[in-house]
Parts: sequence; C-alpha cells; structure tokens
Amino acid sequence: MAKAKTRGQTNKEDRSVWIVYVGIGLIALLLTFVLIRIGGQVSAPQTAVTPVKLDSSIPTGVTAEGAFFWGKPDAPVTIDLYEDLGCQHCRDFFKNTEPPLEEQYIKTGKVRLISHPIAIVNSNSAPGAQAVMCAADQEKYWEMRAVLFTNQDQSFSRAVLIELARSSGLDEKAFIACYDAQRHKAAVEERSQQALRLGVTGTPTLFIGADRYEGALSFESGTTLGLKAILEQKLGGG
Repeated sequence: MAKAKTRGQTNKEDRSVWIVYVGIGLIALLLTFVLIRIGGQVSAPQTAVTPVKLDSSIPTGVTAEGAFFWGKPDAPVTIDLYEDLGCQHCRDFFKNTEPPLEEQYIKTGKVRLISHPIAIVNSNSAPGAQAVMCAADQEKYWEMRAVLFTNQDQSFSRAVLIELARSSGLDEKAFIACYDAQRHKAAVEERSQQALRLGVTGTPTLFIGADRYEGALSFESGTTLGLKAILEQKLGGG
C-alpha cells in the first residue's frame, strides 16, 4: 500500500515541475533568437517583386529644367506627363497606354515623353517620388519608375523600396544613403507646388503642346478622343 505524501514532499515536487517548465521556455526563447540571428526559418519573408525590362535602345536623359525624358531629344512632339507614383490612374496609364505609345511613337522617334513625378495623392506618393529621384542619381530613373508602378499594390515602406531598388539594379548602399537623408524631399515638394501652380489638381495630367489632358487617356477610343488621335493631330500640324 502506497504511503501518503507529506506536505513538504508535495511542495518540492511542485517546485521541480515549475523549474522544468521554466527551463523549457528559456530554451525555446534561446532557439528562436538563434534562428532569427542566423536567418533561419523564422526570418521575415522577402518582398515579392515583379521584374520589369525596358528597351535600352530608346534614349533617356534630363532636360535643362531637371525633368526626365524618354525618347529622342529632337522628337517633333513632346508629352509632359505629371504623375504620382502612388496614383492608380497613373499606374493604369503606365500599364495600358504607354506600351503602344512606346512602340508606335517613342521608339520611332516621333514623340518624347517627359516625366514629372509629384506627390499629391496618398501615403505612397512622397516615398515613391523620393525613391525614383534617388534612382535618378544612379541614372536608373525609368527602371525604378517602372518597378514602382508594376509593384504599386505594396505599401512603399523603407524595406519595400530598398528591395525594389535592388531589383532595379541600383547600388543598394547609395540608394539607402540618399533615401534616409531625404535628399530629394525639398525638390519633390517644390515640383508638386509647381504642378499645382500650372493647374494640375489630379494625376495623370498631360500637356501636349498648348493643350492639357486629364486622366488616364486610353491609347485608342471609339467614343472619346484617344491619345493616338491626339498625337496624329499634333504630328499633322493640327
């Protein structure tokens, strides 16, 4: 017949069990810390990046006013595009209208596109504009612009922008130094104010010659004037 345990024996056993549980918990915490430090299974997932390839045969450069152009400098028609990297309509213009515009007009030397990045729409606007300006310091403006629009569904946090910059072929350390110093913050704010003074209250806004067009123009349209018809008028002297 088993003997009844004394109170002292029960307390000792309870303390022993408690010590075992504490020891197991400390070991688990230590293993978690080690896995994080060595980049193991509990490390944060990488940002998903959709790659973008640009046509390197198309000239790019900077105007005398500091804006970024894409196409032959002496093209007969220039489009001044005021856009916001956080703007969904600007992304739609980039995805749907720019490909045929590039193929039929920019690549053929008929049109030069000038991009003016401003920040007036949402929380992605200023980070996106500053990031693309930092990319311009490394002559990667158009590459970074394309990657930002293509991956616009993500919040443009510092970590995401660094990953997008890396995917665009930028020098990561130089990009981080530029972005963290907010090197282009004042320039983005000034460019945005200039756009407002020109009457730009929404993006995208296009200036083609003396005419202004607002919204993500379709390339061809059967009901309203599409961008192709506008450009044909300009090229024909209309």
